[in-house]
Amino acid sequence: METIGFPEQPPARVFRTSGTTDRHGTAKYTRLGLDLMNSSILAHARATAFAGLDRPAVVRLVPEPGDAPDMVMAHGMALIAERLGHGGLSPSVVGPRGIDVSALCSAVEAAIAECRPVVLIGASFAFVTLCDVLEAQGKCWALPGGSRVIDAGGFKGRSRSVAVPELHVLLMRAFGVPSDRCINLFGMTELASQLYDADTEPVGPRGERAKRGTSFVEPRLRDAHTMRTRSDGFGLLEVADFCVLDRPYVVLSGDVGIARAGCVAVVGRVAMCVRIAERRADPITCVGPLHGG
Repeated sequence: METIGFPEQPPARVFRTSGTTDRHGTAKYTRLGLDLMNSSILAHARATAFAGLDRPAVVRLVPEPGDAPDMVMAHGMALIAERLGHGGLSPSVVGPRGIDVSALCSAVEAAIAECRPVVLIGASFAFVTLCDVLEAQGKCWALPGGSRVIDAGGFKGRSRSVAVPELHVLLMRAFGVPSDRCINLFGMTELASQLYDADTEPVGPRGERAKRGTSFVEPRLRDAHTMRTRSDGFGLLEVADFCVLDRPYVVLSGDVGIARAGCVAVVGRVAMCVRIAERRADPITCVGPLHGG
C-alpha cells in the first residue's frame, strides 16, 4: 500500500502483514506518519494497560525490531518497553528458535528480586505455548502486585485455539496474574493505534471482551448486507484511526465484532465464522446475522 499523504517522501519504515488471511500486504510510514503512530501507541498504553505503573519490567515475547524489521508488533512493543518500562529489566526473550525460556525465567526472577511489577506482552498464541512449556518444566511464579499480561493477535490461523477464560487460567497458574490483570490488545499493521479491553465483562462467545475507542481511534460495526453502521449486535469490524497519516484512516477489517454500549468485542475472522455457521447451522453463532439471521 503506497503512502498517499506525502507521496514525495520516501518511507521511513515499511511493515508487512503476517499473511494469516492468505494475503500479504504492506503499510508504509513516512517519518511524520511514524512519529504520529509512536505517539498514539504510547498515549493509549499509558492510559490503559500501564495505568498506575511506574517503570515496570516489560518482558516481551516478540523479537527485537532489528531481528524482525517488518513486524509492527516488534516495533510497538519495543517502543513501549523503552519509554514506559524499566531500562535494565525489559528484554525481549525471543531468539532464533522462538521463546528463550531460560531468558524469560531470568528476567522474571530479576524483577521479582526487586519487587518490581512485571508487564508480560506478546502474541496470544505465544502465551499458550509458553504456559505449556513452563507447566511441563514445573516452573511458576507469583509476580509482584500490579503485574499484568497483555496478549495480542488472538488465534487466527493457529492449530490450537483457547477461549479467553482458559487462557487466563493458564496465565494465573504460570505467573499468578489474576484475570482482571490480563488485557487483550487488538491491532493491525494498517493502523497506527491499538484497541485495549474496556473492562473484564465477557461479551463474545469465547469470552472475548469489548474494546473501547479513544478520541483518536474508534471501532465500529457495519451490517454485512447494507454496510450501514450498527450500534448493537453483530457486524463487520471497521476502525477509524485518526493517527494514520499516510493512507486512508478508515480500515474495514476481515473481522466480525459484537457492539455493546459504545464498545466492540472482536470475535473472529469473517471466513472462520462463516465456516462455523455453515457447519453448525446455528443462528446463535457469531456469524448468524451475516446470513440474515
